[in-house]
Amino acid sequence: MGASNPAGGRGTFAVVLDFRILGPLEVRDDDDTVQLGGSKQRSVLAILLLHTNQVVSTGRLVDELWGDSPPEDAEAALQAHVSRLRKALPGADGPLVTRPPGYVLEIAPEQLDLVRFRALARAGRHLLEDGDPEAAVRTLRDALALWRGPPLGDLLSEAFAAHDATGTAAHSVPPSVGRTCRCASRHPAGSCRPRSATTYGPADTR
Repeated sequence: MGASNPAGGRGTFAVVLDFRILGPLEVRDDDDTVQLGGSKQRSVLAILLLHTNQVVSTGRLVDELWGDSPPEDAEAALQAHVSRLRKALPGADGPLVTRPPGYVLEIAPEQLDLVRFRALARAGRHLLEDGDPEAAVRTLRDALALWRGPPLGDLLSEAFAAHDATGTAAHSVPPSVGRTCRCASRHPAGSCRPRSATTYGPADTR
């Protein structure tokens, strides 16, 4: 499936990949799961996905991968992981780009499940505010379907995940989306009202 490069300036990608971090790290090429390799290699991709379309420096990647105990040849090891990732990701002109002082993953926002989740959650809340609970429920259920478990759950033992992955989970607030979906499905149109910036509940009828 062809698609224009969202970041511009690098022509056309041969494939459009689906990157998933709302659960174990996964990359899909249509119906196929891309084999990403070992945990450090997967961690490189995860870190770049948490900073899509932004250059992440070599030094930062080394710090994120190995913390206070990097190997003596850390930069060479990082280059090897990047090289193997490039071979694993389909497409002759793939999204993992070398750009001083490090690397950048150039993808369209909608290629990342976290972005789609947040967009669907916002759309569902807007539909609820507009008095269309049936459409809101459908949209919020689509959002919840993207959630497969703890973000980057297969990499939680890695050094970078201690702060990055948990931050992703906190900002995405799937429990509040579930509560909003249940409220919209159980109560009449217009009866769900904001209880906070992210949650809804039945209106107080007292």
